[in-house]
Amino acid sequence: MKKVYFIYFALLLTGVIQGIYYQPHMPEIMASRFDASGTPVSSMSKDRYVGLAIGSILFLTGMFLSFPLFIHKTPNRLINLPNKDYWLSPERRQNTLIYFLDKLDIMGIITIVFMLIAFELGYRANLVNPVHFKSGIMWTCFAIFMICIIIWTYRFCMHFTKIPSTQ
Repeated sequence: MKKVYFIYFALLLTGVIQGIYYQPHMPEIMASRFDASGTPVSSMSKDRYVGLAIGSILFLTGMFLSFPLFIHKTPNRLINLPNKDYWLSPERRQNTLIYFLDKLDIMGIITIVFMLIAFELGYRANLVNPVHFKSGIMWTCFAIFMICIIIWTYRFCMHFTKIPSTQ
């Protein structure tokens, strides 16, 4: 079994444990959305918030884990890559899709970690009175997340932009 499955499972388990741990400590009505300064702007029941948190992590994990199930059956015309004819030619298609899925796992893990941090900050914001979200931490995490996505996208595109020369 691939190592990445254990990472996804660990992240999913972290989200479930996070929700189970915080649920009894949360007020019945939780602040669930905050403005840029960390002030609450909307709320929901704690059960709905915990369900949303766990459900989101479960959905993302399932989505990223399901890509290998259908990507190999996806017709080339539905796959958008630079130099698609070269990379998806019959003799290269399998290796291209393996590379694609390996890189997609990195994106999946980064995305789920970001969501776990966001929900953690939401839980912690509701533990203090008055409720206040640490937006500075969230903005920093968001900036790091976006930098990771930009680097990932650049490296991914550059890999497929270059066609190896045959010597």
